[in-house]
Amino acid sequence: MNTARRSLGRSPVSCISAIVAFTLSAQSVVCASPSSATPAGYFQALSGPAQNGSVLTNAAGGGREFVPFTGANGYNYNDSFYFQRENKRYNGAVFLNYEVSPALQLYANGLYLRSESRSQSDPATIQPGSIPYDINCDNPLLSQQQAGALCGTAAGTATNVRTDVRYRFTDAQSTLSSNEIYRAVAGFRGDLGSAWHYDVGGVYSTTLYRQQQLGRIDPAKVATALQVVDVNGTPTCAAVVSGSDPSCVPLDIFSTNGPSAAAVDYLSFAQGGGVFRERYEQWVGNANVTGDLGEYGIRSPFSTKGINIAVGGEYRSSGYRSRPDAAYQAAFGSTPSTLSNNAVDLYGEVNVPLVSDRPLIRDLSIGAAIRGSKYSGVERVRSTYKIDGSWRPIEDLLFRASYNKATRAPSIYELSSNANASYGVLDTNTLGDPCAGTSPVASREVCASTGVTAAQYGAIQQCPDFLCTVRNGSEGLVTPEVAHTYTYGLVLTPRMLRGFSATADYYSIEIQNGIGYYRAIDFLQTCANTGYDFFCGQLKRNADGTLFSNAGAATGYINQGYSNLGRTNARGFNFSANYDTRMGNWARFSTSYVATLQTAKGGDLGLPDTDFNVVGLFGPYAGQGYRRYQHNFRFTLSSPEAAQTQALVSVNWRHNSGLKNSRLDGNPIFGEDDPSVPDAYKYLPAYDVFDLSGSVTVSRALTLRLVVNNVLNRAAPVRPSPPLEAAERVNTSPSVYDALGRSINIGATLDF
Repeated sequence: MNTARRSLGRSPVSCISAIVAFTLSAQSVVCASPSSATPAGYFQALSGPAQNGSVLTNAAGGGREFVPFTGANGYNYNDSFYFQRENKRYNGAVFLNYEVSPALQLYANGLYLRSESRSQSDPATIQPGSIPYDINCDNPLLSQQQAGALCGTAAGTATNVRTDVRYRFTDAQSTLSSNEIYRAVAGFRGDLGSAWHYDVGGVYSTTLYRQQQLGRIDPAKVATALQVVDVNGTPTCAAVVSGSDPSCVPLDIFSTNGPSAAAVDYLSFAQGGGVFRERYEQWVGNANVTGDLGEYGIRSPFSTKGINIAVGGEYRSSGYRSRPDAAYQAAFGSTPSTLSNNAVDLYGEVNVPLVSDRPLIRDLSIGAAIRGSKYSGVERVRSTYKIDGSWRPIEDLLFRASYNKATRAPSIYELSSNANASYGVLDTNTLGDPCAGTSPVASREVCASTGVTAAQYGAIQQCPDFLCTVRNGSEGLVTPEVAHTYTYGLVLTPRMLRGFSATADYYSIEIQNGIGYYRAIDFLQTCANTGYDFFCGQLKRNADGTLFSNAGAATGYINQGYSNLGRTNARGFNFSANYDTRMGNWARFSTSYVATLQTAKGGDLGLPDTDFNVVGLFGPYAGQGYRRYQHNFRFTLSSPEAAQTQALVSVNWRHNSGLKNSRLDGNPIFGEDDPSVPDAYKYLPAYDVFDLSGSVTVSRALTLRLVVNNVLNRAAPVRPSPPLEAAERVNTSPSVYDALGRSINIGATLDF
């Protein structure tokens, strides 16, 4: 029996000013102030005598005075985000094997993992949405100057002025997340004589996820708390006077002193924003038999090797359940959901050696496989198949090729993602609503395809800070995708250079009706760039044409989620090389090289003249980027196998080729170049880093490890916003580059 346990702790790292919260101005990198929701407030009358007048903010110093709002008053919300989240992880495993006889071996294993994480984001805000904010002009919290600026001649009366209110509280929001995974495997296998082998087993796994939001503000309570009247010299909520909400606390955001703690408590959602729980569960049962028919003399007349076959079946059942509590539903518009699906597969495979041990045909073999899959919710059986072949003319050289047709139904995760509708905003500053403002970016025709009427064009209010509302959870059915894959390659194992091997393979993959995750920004930008109905149709406007709303609204958002769309493809070359040799009796030296050269990555949007290729690009439709060439080149020196103390030291060279912004490509799908961005930030240079690792086996039970990534502390390249990865808050790609520079990890493994 083997057991393993590991605990990993990681502390949070706050924003690093060299990278985080920066945009571009002129020819330098400067700190941005992108948000108009600030602790000093933002106010503009949308009705009444002062309608559409000046945008106002509270004067510094705590006095009750409005002054004009300017760009200098903006708030850099990225400062509050953790650069690296706090994380704790615990896992353990147990493995059991018992051989009754060669014909029966029992096996089982179990796994447990728990991960806990805390993230921090910017303080909660008051923003325009589908719930309007009205301020009464006799609000006792307004000074005479403020009432006059906001209400004009209605100052001091009971007139309600519809107001664009934007305000930022002081305490950061946070999210507590935990994952628990349980997995159990059990089965039996064995040999039936010398020709046959069988394996029958099953897997059960479940994942429990819990997320709690802290610091969320209820916009409905904001609207209530802004209605304040004077009761015997005491500012009092009108809802308290009427009895409609006796717990209401007046919201005083009319000075830089900020609201009272009691007001913030009143505005907060229960539990700070609620708790969301979900459970994924899967059962898998499978059985297969493999056989060597050569034991019965079934072989090609030109080969000494027998035909090999395999047959089997598999059943998979997946379930999903989400349970947001009432506070979470109110904060994010999410609703409970329950989903399930299952699949049955039957498959068979055969490998036929055709010719062996002949001149220029050391080995010639072909193989074929077929699988039939029945997915719940899909009417017909989906068939997939493959055929492959290999030819070894001499011992040192092998040629190989294959064709594979595969189909994939949406996973329970993809289905659950669409079923769990929730609301948020675009990740960061973008073009906002291209049809908003007095001079819209998009044409009348494009805007009409998003639901803008002729009367609304040029008169729609822009999304607050260009952050339009996003509805997570695509509207529509996701159906299976089909992939066709071709590969051609060779394997080189020269006998004259012992310990050396190399491979080179070409691949071509085309996916029809591909399943992909489409972000709101993809729909928004492609609509603005092309005007295609499918993309523009993902913009669900309010009756007044706006694209912002509160959680749960039926309109006023942009969709995002999993969907089938068009054709995707990928083509390129994979290379590998390995060399392993002794260095006398004191050490072994080995090196390995793994590289990819991409020639195509793209497809089309399911419409004529929409082909695109994103190799060598980053930005719209390319995300964090698709590098034309990348490699890992490792050199390792280790103790010989007979040494009493095993030691190893290894150096790895990571290389990623450079990229340019996709807007420079000239494809209208990607949009046009932005001349306001300096050219230096439209390109990401090639990135080379070196990693060092080592280990020492102190005893049979204890191994010590050291890993130093990015030994030379190479800085990550800087690029401008908007983000290219989900939840990204840095001006780089942390999944590719070492955003924190050099990192050192020390660990130990104990076997018992």
